[in-house]
Amino acid sequence: MFRALKQTLRRKKLERHGISIQIRPDLKRYGERSGTWSIIPAAIQNGDLVYSFGVGKNIAWDLDMVKHHRVELHAFDPTPRSAEWMSQQALPDGLNFHPLGLAEKDGHLEFAVPRKEHKVNYSAYKNDAGTATVSCAVKTLSSIMQSLGHTRVSILKMDIEGGEIDALNNILDDGIMVDQLLVEFHYHYPSIGFQRFSSTMHRLFEHGYRVFDISARGYEFSLVNQSVLDQ
Repeated sequence: MFRALKQTLRRKKLERHGISIQIRPDLKRYGERSGTWSIIPAAIQNGDLVYSFGVGKNIAWDLDMVKHHRVELHAFDPTPRSAEWMSQQALPDGLNFHPLGLAEKDGHLEFAVPRKEHKVNYSAYKNDAGTATVSCAVKTLSSIMQSLGHTRVSILKMDIEGGEIDALNNILDDGIMVDQLLVEFHYHYPSIGFQRFSSTMHRLFEHGYRVFDISARGYEFSLVNQSVLDQ
């Protein structure tokens, strides 16, 4: 009951800041546990390019996208536990993994290592005092696309533990447009805060993105570029 109340209050706060579901197209939800994401099937074609950043140990959504929509999916995660786990998976044709992270500039970031061995939520934006760190390779979206020979991404999924604000603003600065944008926003992190999140959301709105789904938790958002729906 307490969780439900917190979620309701969180959604009301979003609405007060002009952040709510803006359009209601037919959608599909794929994945499992906290890795459940909504997409608009009508805006996807076979062979479309999908980038999935921050896979941890959960690729249910990625597998569903390849299975049901025959997309070319590239999954990314720079952290050691995820890379090791992914190396043990039998990936189907169409699903490719890269031990690389997404950021606002090319280089390396220091990620806090989760204290519990079974956890995989490394973060460069949330670090308790005394927590060990590991340096991981990161690149901007434009650099990644260039290195892979891609010129257009249909769906960009981002669950990167606090790095989404910087990465998104870099993507907008570079003028890159994707059809569908699926993002977990960590605005509850003190290093980010609600105001930076709200400003980034409204900047996305200015660039033509519209919210078509928000998770019950109020952290996961699915957006589509209006130009895709107008075609």
